[in-house]
Amino acid sequence: RRQSKKSDSELMKDAYYSVVEDLNAKYGKASYESGSNICYGAGLCAVRLIDFNHDGPDELLAVFRYDKKVSAEDKNGEHVLKEEPNYRMEVYAWNGSTAVRAFDSDGVSTMQEKDDDSRFYILQKDDEKTYICRNSYSYSAKTSRVWSGTSRISAQGENGIFEPIFTANAESDYGYMINGEKSYRRDFEKNGCIVPYFCGNNTDYDDSEFEIRWLQGDSSKGSDIRNMISETQKTIRSLNSAYQP
Repeated sequence: RRQSKKSDSELMKDAYYSVVEDLNAKYGKASYESGSNICYGAGLCAVRLIDFNHDGPDELLAVFRYDKKVSAEDKNGEHVLKEEPNYRMEVYAWNGSTAVRAFDSDGVSTMQEKDDDSRFYILQKDDEKTYICRNSYSYSAKTSRVWSGTSRISAQGENGIFEPIFTANAESDYGYMINGEKSYRRDFEKNGCIVPYFCGNNTDYDDSEFEIRWLQGDSSKGSDIRNMISETQKTIRSLNSAYQP
């Protein structure tokens, strides 16, 4: 008997599983790791199926940890490249025949304090859609008291690709901006710090609107990270039941 033709949803699962296999081969399978005062998800540590644009088919969310090459100076003041761990988020969408990358971000959300090693990703939800949020900071080479922060919310557009729909910028020297318009501090704290933890604000956020997933943090985040790893393994098995974590 001839094998019956695969359904669209089976083809989509195959395409997403193929993305997962590629990422696993490059970055390693999801695992929970811990050190003296830190724990984290390693490898392809987050895989989820989410219908970001509320059009029926799920998109594939993937977050992985890898060693990023960054420029630094050695003790002689020479320019060198060093590796430091970083997370990358990608979202793939099914276009009816293949999985296409719809979003990628080198880095995930961090806290404002430079020496805080927490790493996490944030999703925002309304009645229909799911949005990707990211808070990031950069610091002057001389002092971490001179810094700038950006908070961005991205939505999946009509063409399937994610675009920023909200951007807030804070700079220690230059003040505040929301979507390119200058803002005063009081207004900024109210309307610029929508995303939890941006510039230390909105720490008791509404968890029916925002979802925070910890990727790296102190030991208090350990069980959250372990849960994320098992959710990842379960999601991958839903794409291919033969998957061995």
